[in-house]
Amino acid sequence: MGLSKRMGAEIANVVSFLGLGTSLFTIILGLVYVWYHPPSFKLMWDECGWTDPDEYTLWVDCNASWTSSWGLTGLPKFVPLLMGITGSVMHRPVLLQVMGFPKNFLQYGIWLIVQGIFANFGYDGKLGVINGWLSIFLGFTCVVCQVFGLKTDRMLELTGESALNCANTKAADSNENADEDVKDHTALAIISCFFFPPTGIFALLASRQAAAANKSGDRLAARKSRGRAITLMQFSLALGVIVIGSSTIISVTNGKVAPPAAVEDYEDYDFGDDDGDGDVA
Repeated sequence: MGLSKRMGAEIANVVSFLGLGTSLFTIILGLVYVWYHPPSFKLMWDECGWTDPDEYTLWVDCNASWTSSWGLTGLPKFVPLLMGITGSVMHRPVLLQVMGFPKNFLQYGIWLIVQGIFANFGYDGKLGVINGWLSIFLGFTCVVCQVFGLKTDRMLELTGESALNCANTKAADSNENADEDVKDHTALAIISCFFFPPTGIFALLASRQAAAANKSGDRLAARKSRGRAITLMQFSLALGVIVIGSSTIISVTNGKVAPPAAVEDYEDYDFGDDDGDGDVA
């Protein structure tokens, strides 16, 4: 029975990680979209008067460019970025642990479907369409997981004790004997340094602290250091994927998207009526 429960948690975690992947790619879509539609930071003062500048423009619209960028009218351009960040935070909020969502796969499935429809479709062309359909597919997969009663580690943290948790030290204590060596995950910490060095370096330091505590026989300190290392590694890998993915897409597409093909004007070659007199010769 314990094996089936563990397998269920593993399957649930795989689905959750795939959902996290769509949210991270949604952040990438948002960054790319904002790059090509940069908001305006300009506020005019001297140019703004108390009378209408012309018959088509009202004086109250002097700073309309700011409103279109930062008001509610400019919100649509930030939807992928905001929803992607929120979806990523759901996976392991750490300091935002009070955020009790999602508690089950039904809630998470609805979120992924909404993410696909409102934050993927319509943004960044085919990239948004691909990620949108993937989000919707995973959303319905989450509904199936809910039918079978599966829960991720995150959901079990909110509703009960987790049977499988890579970062929660309490769950790790229940699955490890007091005299067992604690894995320090140094290799993964080194890899995370290449993804996002600012947090990857701290992950590597935490993993080495875990190794040192493990060597001295202090298993409790080793588990705490390992928990910090895993959390920092998760941040490093996620941030690295976002930075590398968005910068790659921008660098590949910026200035390299082919302009519309010019329509050939055959009149320049005397094949038509150049002077409008009806002669075609």
